[in-house]
Order: sequence, then structure tokens, then C-alpha cells
Amino acid sequence: MLPSFFGKFNLDCLVPILKNEFSNELQGVRPTEIKFFNNNDRTTSLDCGMTLMNDNTSSKNPLVICYLLSDLSIDVKFRYIHKVVHCQIPHSSGFFYLLKREAIAKFKNDLAEIETGDIYFEDQNNQEIESAFHFNTLLNNIDQNGQNQYDLDLKIQIKKRKVYSDWKIGDVLREIYNYKIDVLKMVQVEFDMNSLPKSSPPLSTEVQDKIAEQLEDKKIVFKRVYANEATIREFILVVLVNTVKFVNIHNDPTTELLVEKQLEGRHGYGTLDFMVMIQKFFMLIMEANSVEEGIAQILVQIRSASEVLGKRKLDQTDFEFEIEKMPLIGIVTTGGVWVFICNTGQKIEIVSEKFECSYTVSSYIVRHKLQK
Repeated sequence: MLPSFFGKFNLDCLVPILKNEFSNELQGVRPTEIKFFNNNDRTTSLDCGMTLMNDNTSSKNPLVICYLLSDLSIDVKFRYIHKVVHCQIPHSSGFFYLLKREAIAKFKNDLAEIETGDIYFEDQNNQEIESAFHFNTLLNNIDQNGQNQYDLDLKIQIKKRKVYSDWKIGDVLREIYNYKIDVLKMVQVEFDMNSLPKSSPPLSTEVQDKIAEQLEDKKIVFKRVYANEATIREFILVVLVNTVKFVNIHNDPTTELLVEKQLEGRHGYGTLDFMVMIQKFFMLIMEANSVEEGIAQILVQIRSASEVLGKRKLDQTDFEFEIEKMPLIGIVTTGGVWVFICNTGQKIEIVSEKFECSYTVSSYIVRHKLQK
């Protein structure tokens, strides 16, 4: 049985004990500046008059003590994918946890399913900040120039998850597709394009001529096809716009071309360059400078797409999917070269031929969309 005085012992009574036990750490900290929190909720401090009899802490949910380290504040610019937000937190012993909670709160649509323990940061020098120790080291190296705050620019990172563009083909094969071999040519099988259903009606001569004319116009205007990403995109869109329009008119009016949509999965996150939607099926298109780099990224995107089917949302628009035993199709293109990739869930199928004829590309895209 607990002593009678124990029921009257509250959190306030702990303060002088802590000040005595941790005299070096709490030197200069006023008793009123010491706050108590549950480990599972460090945003709302506990009432210091709460007795230990009413305390619900445990080994899994210990009592956390926080206190101000200085009178300075920490002003943070958060970056996540292409979004930027700001927040300000006090320079306290619990600042690293608060920083991660603020990151989740500011990007609640993107990080809703992420635990605070899975978040870490990168500074402008690409140095990883994974603990309060790393964070303190960063602060100690900042020249404040007489200001009463620390100014930080941090990129939010998720453990075991990278931006699509950071993935390399060897890592994709080993870490995501569980191959023991990290050479793509040794694991891929040939994607039989002739197995696709025939287009009905076939891509007309009129559409083919229209694509050729528009591409020729752009060659005259831009001179250099591969000058930059924006120029390459102009040529890609000629093929995609005319193809999607054809399917929309002749096969399915739900067919839609989407540009720069956010897609997140367990391994990767970021922006899809293009996506063709038709009812509940879709095709991913990746613009790339290098075909191999593009294949690495599209394979991660395909895996992310398979994860969101039936359970996730894509950007701000909700798409409810049924889990279908349908292969997921990806296309990697440099604007001039087009490579088709198919993931059946058990194997990676890639067309060994690199298509350069825009009519053939359009025809195959149409036939892929007719698989539904």
C-alpha cells in the first residue's frame, strides 16, 4: 500500500527534486519554466497540481520534462516536395519533437499517415538531422547576427522513403522489387506489345497527320528539341493530347490527361509528370533526360500507384478504386524516345525497342487504354 503522503505529492513537488538532481542541466532555469508532458502528447502540458496518484505515465508513455534553453525562438522554413511553409517554435528542450509535430501539422494532407518517429530533416548543406543532438549542433553553428531568433531552412524527409528522382535502378530492384540482382537487363522480360487489343477504330490517318504537323511546327519554332524540360514537354504533349482526345471521342468519354499530380507510397513520393485516367484505370508517363533514370523512377511510381488503389487519394481529388488484377503501365520518354514498362505484380516487363515514331506511340497508348 502507498504511503498516505504519496497521494498529495504532485508534479510541482518534483521540480525542486529535478533542480537538485540535474543541477548542471537546469542551471538558470526558473521553476516556473519547467513543464511536464505525456510522451504521447507533448503539445499540451500537464497540470502541475496533478498528483502522482492520477498520473497515467508508464514505461511506454513516460513523463517528459521540457524547459526553455534560451529566450530565442526558432523560425523554420519547411520544404516538402514543391511546397514551402513557415513556423516558429520556442528554443526549448523539446524543440526537436515540436519541430516534427509542426511539420506534420503544416503538411497534414501529405503526412497524415506518418509517425513523428519517421520524420527527419536535411539542412541546406544536405546534412541529415535525425536527433536533438544533430539539431543542437546545427544551431550552435548558426551566426545570429544579433537577431533574437534562429533562422532555418529545412527539407522534410521520411525514413525509408525518398523523392522519386533520388531512386537509382539498382536500389529499386533490391529494396522495392526484392531482386538479388541489381542489373535491370538481367531481371526484365520482354513486354509483348502484340498482345494488346487492337484499337477500334484504329488511329486514323487524319490524327497521324495532325500529330506530324504539330510536331513539325514545334521543331520550326523551338529549333532545339532537347533544349530544356519545358521544351521537351511541348513535344510530349502533342502525342498525349491527340491520343487522349482520340480515346475520349471514340472509346470512353471519361478519358482524361492529368499533369503534375502528387503520388505518395511507402517507398517514394513526389510529382507525376503525366497521368492518363480512364474510369478507374490509369497510365503513368515520366519525362526523363536519361531512359535508365526514368525507368528507375517510373518503377517506384508504379509501385506507389499499386499501393494507393482503393485506399488513398491522389492530390485533392478523391478516386475510389477497386483492387483489380490489372497490369500497371508506365512510359518513360525523352520527348523523342518512348519506352513502355509493365508491372504485373510478379515481374517487370519492358519493351526492348525504343519507339521514336509518334504514330506508333499514339497507337500503342490507345491500345493500352483499351485493355480495361
